Amino acid sequence: MNGIKKKAGCKMEESKYAKDIIQRTIQIIQIPSVKSEPTEEAPFGKDILKVLETTLELCHQLGMRTTNIQNKVGYAEYGAGKEEIGILVHLDVVPVHEEEWEYPPFQGVIAEDRIYGRGALDDKGPAVAAIYAVKRLMDELEQWNKRIRIIFFTDEESSWADVPVYLENEKESTFAFSPDANFPLIYAEKGVLHLELTISNSHDWLIAFSGGSRPNIVPDLAVIQLSNELKEILEIPEETQRIIKKFQGVAAHGSLPEKGDNAIVQSLEYLSEIESKLGEKAVFGSLYELFKDYHGKGLGMNFHDDASGLLTFNVGQVRKEAQEIVFSVDIRYPVTYKKQQILDHLSLYFSNIKEIFSKAPLYHDLKEENMKKLLEAYHQVTGDADNGI
Repeated sequence: MNGIKKKAGCKMEESKYAKDIIQRTIQIIQIPSVKSEPTEEAPFGKDILKVLETTLELCHQLGMRTTNIQNKVGYAEYGAGKEEIGILVHLDVVPVHEEEWEYPPFQGVIAEDRIYGRGALDDKGPAVAAIYAVKRLMDELEQWNKRIRIIFFTDEESSWADVPVYLENEKESTFAFSPDANFPLIYAEKGVLHLELTISNSHDWLIAFSGGSRPNIVPDLAVIQLSNELKEILEIPEETQRIIKKFQGVAAHGSLPEKGDNAIVQSLEYLSEIESKLGEKAVFGSLYELFKDYHGKGLGMNFHDDASGLLTFNVGQVRKEAQEIVFSVDIRYPVTYKKQQILDHLSLYFSNIKEIFSKAPLYHDLKEENMKKLLEAYHQVTGDADNGI
């Protein structure tokens, strides 16, 4: 679950906007802004359009200038000057399985001094906090020599199709940061690579194979259908009409696969056991060995560096198409590596690789002036001298 909670031991002045921040955060959590079927008016789905319009209207009411670009991305700004400080947030969220939540994910329930709901931390809560941080500056500053612009992206959890739209219509900020991470400061971010790995299915006894919703989510469900010819070897009653096996996992973000339990990997292990019983070529057995480690050890890709840590590897989706099986994977690779290194390495194991999405790593030296200023702001506000960096 996602939650917002005051930092332990942090003495901060109670904001006069505290109640508004809570109410508005709950308001936009209640909009289930998961990417859905596009329409002419709503390119990422009606709920994503609703959350964008609702957020821009809030900013307008608070006195900011607002702009909506093609119903895909918007911004609110205040101040004057050529230089622009950008605050990059996103209002879309990943899908949920509501039955697995202790509190309903789209209600914004307050419990145990927290707000529970999908997006409370990623990234609706921080977006609302940024809005009211700017509002406080609007109240307290009489003269401005810079503009502050909050940019509301709406496709961050999917394909980032909103970013090119923004850059086609607006200039990049002079300096920008995103409150979509942990305190005190994230200065390195791994590269992201979404791929489809396709293999030939030589086993006629596998009728259907599906699982997962997105590459960047650890799948909590995988389903296979097997040929009735396997009833005897699997000790399944003859009266059974169809052999269907479901595998239950635990969902998590694809960047943190260790927090989940991958249902597709479970299914591969089961299929490998069937291969063994039949004495057939270990297609799924090999895949299980390649995919079972979420740091890519099976693929010999346990790459790491001091700045960003270990590579992560998540098998997020699988589908069977005729005599082929397609696996969609999410790879987060360390900042000192390049995308081509990952692709070259995977080509040793797979001949059919299709790139779906990629984002290069990000890295900033802590000695940079802007990095120093961000850390200094953190120290001043929290009083936390031990920043953990």
